[in-house]
Amino acid sequence: DWVRQINAAAPFASDPAAELAPRFSADGQQVIYIRRNEQRSELVVHDMRSGERRVVVSGPEIITSPVFFPDGQRIAYRRQTPAVCEIVEHQLDNNTRRPLLDCKLKPLSRFDLSIDGHQLVFSARATDEYPSKLMLLDIRTGQIATLTQPQPGEGSDVLPRFSPDGMRVAFFRGSESHQRVWIVDTSPPHASKAATAVEGLSYGLV
Repeated sequence: DWVRQINAAAPFASDPAAELAPRFSADGQQVIYIRRNEQRSELVVHDMRSGERRVVVSGPEIITSPVFFPDGQRIAYRRQTPAVCEIVEHQLDNNTRRPLLDCKLKPLSRFDLSIDGHQLVFSARATDEYPSKLMLLDIRTGQIATLTQPQPGEGSDVLPRFSPDGMRVAFFRGSESHQRVWIVDTSPPHASKAATAVEGLSYGLV
């Protein structure tokens, strides 16, 4: 069934620039994605009902991981310039933004937002001695908790995604072609376990 659905897929967008990282809004009525060429990045919101596309962010910075807040009126994404690196909350109606996380913890480009919009999970490499670990930001208070702590030699924890109920996060642990899926609880003591023994090249999960 899955193969048949993929083979029946129809073109959604086709631009000379690279089109990357699509995410649905909570109600399924909007899709946000990145359009990028060598000079600039754009964030595009596509209305599934009307087919209208609008560019909500455009500039020379590198933009990654766009994701909707539950209300569909705000988005979060990571932006990086030679002078600035941050994850921001962006209001679509008035085009204003505020920083959620700076780059002191060296957050990687791929993160996720809980379905209630209250928590943000990201991968960070706070020290050079240890691989990247998962951390949880409470957007309401600004407090940050450590979810995982891989040991040297285990590889980094990357590409996190929340479960629909926000109680768990799935991610990949490993290095290069030897990554496997792990699961960690978002509530203390943040118990984690491997979800599979299969290892390989990994690009994302949901």
